[in-house]
Amino acid sequence: SDPQYLVDFLAEWSAIAVCMNRNYRSGRTIVEAANRAIAPAKVRLPVEMIAERDLDGTVVAVECADLDDEGRQFVGWARKHREDGRAWGDFFCLFRVNAQSRAVEEALLGARIPYVVIGGTSFYERKEVKDLLAYLRVAAGGDQSDAVRRCINAPFRYLGRVFVDRVMDLACSGCDWGEVVVQAARQSGVQRRQQQSAGEWALMVERIAARVAGAQRPAAILGDIVRETGYVEWLTKEEGGESIENSRASNVRELCRVAERFTTVAELLAYVDESIVASKRNERGGGDRVRLMSIHRVKGLEAACVWVVGCCEGMLPHGNGD
Repeated sequence: SDPQYLVDFLAEWSAIAVCMNRNYRSGRTIVEAANRAIAPAKVRLPVEMIAERDLDGTVVAVECADLDDEGRQFVGWARKHREDGRAWGDFFCLFRVNAQSRAVEEALLGARIPYVVIGGTSFYERKEVKDLLAYLRVAAGGDQSDAVRRCINAPFRYLGRVFVDRVMDLACSGCDWGEVVVQAARQSGVQRRQQQSAGEWALMVERIAARVAGAQRPAAILGDIVRETGYVEWLTKEEGGESIENSRASNVRELCRVAERFTTVAELLAYVDESIVASKRNERGGGDRVRLMSIHRVKGLEAACVWVVGCCEGMLPHGNGD
């Protein structure tokens, strides 16, 4: 995690260093680009990689306005090489944190290019994304029993399966979920802390519903939900520390950022639902597909055409350390 450890080890133990610095996979241009990228590092071993393949390869840096622009640029790049005879499976798109896959996924779906997320799930199917969207779905009204089950105990409110079953027994078509939850909390056998949590959840849903009805922007509503529930802090406490690669907090921030593109909650939810349907249809396609994965997961694999997103300061290397 810190190259200083290795340098200190060599000095402290007078160790003999055997440098395996010959690269038998990548072209000369690619290896040279890697050498130049690491050269400014303050702490590093005084060796450079040596390319052994009789191949140059190509390295191109593309400046993009934001993640969405980069997704579109990637699609254009892949299509160009596809015309030169490449298969979709020849393309890898790598990212530092999983939240970065969202823009690339949407660009690929829009272009009807088949893809697969290796070692992960599509952005809108990730737990934290579905949890927060569930609040909006419940507030928007309608038969949202699945959304209630998802968000009533996220963060944890002591409202477990037995209590949720009581809620569902009382529910009916077009019901006010806040009222139903409060009614379930009044039944015998419900603990006092459950009654308090149920009331707090109902009030929150009522406030969100008022904002949805008032056509407030979904990004602002989502931001308030995250703050009021302490959702990110709960994730960290309940599900353990996050790695830089798989940051649930990054997924939450990316969802809020995406929401800024929409003026109403209805527009946001409609877009998400369309994206989920398209993603599932894409998954059923199988066969020749672009592969999306984190930089960590790609270790040991080879690809003819590789695109790395987010090569900017603070992301690669990541601000929290690499």
